[in-house]
Amino acid sequence: MASKTRVGTAGGAWAADAGWTPAGAPTAVDDTLVAGPAGAAQTITGPGAASSLTLTGNTVLSGSFGFGALTAGQGAASGALTVGVGSAVAAGSANILNGSVLVSGAGSKLTVAGALSLGGALGGGSISTVLTAERGAVVQAGSIVLQAPGTLNAITVDASSSVEAGMAGGATMGRLTIDAGAVLAGAGAITAANGIVNSGRLEAAAGATLALSSPVTGIGTLQVDAGADLSLRGVAGLNTGTAVFAGARGTLDLGTYASAGVNALPNFSGTIIGFTTGNVITVTRAGVPVTSATYTATGPNAGTLALGNAGADLGSLTLVGNYAGASFQVAVVGGASSIVIASSTTTPTPTPTPAPATATTDLASLVATNLPVGAYSTAALAAATAGLAKLAGSSGLVGVAALFNGGIAAPSTATANAALAAGFAAGSTLVLPAGFNALLAPGGGAVSLSDAGIAGAVLVGNGAGDTFNSTGTGVTLVGGQGANVFKVSGSATVATGDGKNTVQATGSGAVQVTTGTGGSTVVLAGGVSTVQANGQDTVFGGAGTARVTAAKGAVAI
Repeated sequence: MASKTRVGTAGGAWAADAGWTPAGAPTAVDDTLVAGPAGAAQTITGPGAASSLTLTGNTVLSGSFGFGALTAGQGAASGALTVGVGSAVAAGSANILNGSVLVSGAGSKLTVAGALSLGGALGGGSISTVLTAERGAVVQAGSIVLQAPGTLNAITVDASSSVEAGMAGGATMGRLTIDAGAVLAGAGAITAANGIVNSGRLEAAAGATLALSSPVTGIGTLQVDAGADLSLRGVAGLNTGTAVFAGARGTLDLGTYASAGVNALPNFSGTIIGFTTGNVITVTRAGVPVTSATYTATGPNAGTLALGNAGADLGSLTLVGNYAGASFQVAVVGGASSIVIASSTTTPTPTPTPAPATATTDLASLVATNLPVGAYSTAALAAATAGLAKLAGSSGLVGVAALFNGGIAAPSTATANAALAAGFAAGSTLVLPAGFNALLAPGGGAVSLSDAGIAGAVLVGNGAGDTFNSTGTGVTLVGGQGANVFKVSGSATVATGDGKNTVQATGSGAVQVTTGTGGSTVVLAGGVSTVQANGQDTVFGGAGTARVTAAKGAVAI
């Protein structure tokens, strides 16, 4: 193994012997330093390989390259790397300490098997580190870290490119995607033209600010570390997922979406876990600030925090935890309302409800135990029990019929296969496995259910704080008690149950919604929709055709 240095401004072929000191092109076991120009970038053409590449100055890599470790910037010297059109750069790890990475043009790709790290500190101050994917580029890394302090760190993705944390592949153009099990963490700013898809963990690092300007969708976690600020204030769209306070003095900074003035809704429809004394939830509203926050328990470890101003309903947030005895206070500065827990006699930590003891043996008791008492008719329960079919094995797989408040004919065993999610704690993510058409959630609530895009799927929830994520067609979603969230991008029939629920439709699929008596919010999109409103509901019409039948003075907007 040797150390090779390349200094100059002319660029040229990586394999050119004369370009390196000592002479001779690097091999895959050599460590290399490229000290490029401070002005217009030099272009080095591949193929090329090295055990490590440290880059200072401005350099374009054109062709195919592979490195064990890639570093841009060294001390006070910055390094700007451009991955050219049609070029591919692969590395085991990448550290952009002081500089930038631009992946630009059709067919250009940067792949980092391990961590892609942006940012560092120089003399105690922040250094600007920027990752940009544009004009058809692809960036994929095992994980992405924006180092703190790093208020100048940034990731930008244009409408024809993608950045992905995780190695699952298949990221959608225009989006920053965080795969299940993957992490994007740190400090700085993130902008993605078509939004952020989070199935893993999006984390604001301790003591730092992570500011998003694009909506977050998906069932992943938005984590607020100690002293951190996770800001969604500038996001005009609806954000989803599970927000988790992971330390003291953390701030979840929210804004609004969907409308203006008193009709604007908080731009986060997911669940919030770990909110306790010392943490802050800030909601910024133009013209009509939140001046009151009133908590209502919807289950043993879940409830809603209703936001208001002089009697006006400004929407609500869903909290997971035991807040009996807690006192919430609101301080308003301009349009920003900071919500804190002034006092609490209990600990707002989720307490999972154990799965029923009969979960894999007594199927009739399973249905009766997991479904909220009184939420379904005797005929519906009888139909469901008749359609149950026990499957072999110890995995707890059973069959379940579709359930409605009125009861339907029991389906055949062949069409009633389901996965029983028994024993999952609050915050769990439950995905309908291939080969099954229905998913029955366990007791306790605060879980996320996904139909995995399977057509004709049935998702049945229980408790409060469940989130339904549906991308399939002809899907049936049935909520239990309490406040739940239904996110539909395909076509679906939704029965919310009697809590204060939220139904968020996107796309052009037909959506049929029947609400309970708790007072729900329904946001429609471009499809043909029908809403049977049985409570004091609010319905936002989309670009499609909607028919709303109001039983109790529901408001259609």
